[in-house]
Amino acid sequence: GAFANSEQFQMAKQAAEMLASSSMVPTTYQNNSGSCFIALNTALRLRMDPLMIMQNLYVVQNRPSWSGQFAIALVPEVFGDLVRVP
Repeated sequence: GAFANSEQFQMAKQAAEMLASSSMVPTTYQNNSGSCFIALNTALRLRMDPLMIMQNLYVVQNRPSWSGQFAIALVPEVFGDLVRVP
């Protein structure tokens, strides 16, 4: 993730600032490099696209939460053969 070492941290910080300046990210992330950094770190840890994370990660009562549709799609991706989704 972004906290692995100082080089990774600086690269993630720069990427977060770039994403925050884009009009193509969800409005929650525009001009908010801190939230972009958290979404980017989450994407790195889950090995997923940062924009996909940003489109499906919501803040509810100051806690990050997944959209229901994304959470359902994520179960087989994360747990593989351990869980069968009907």
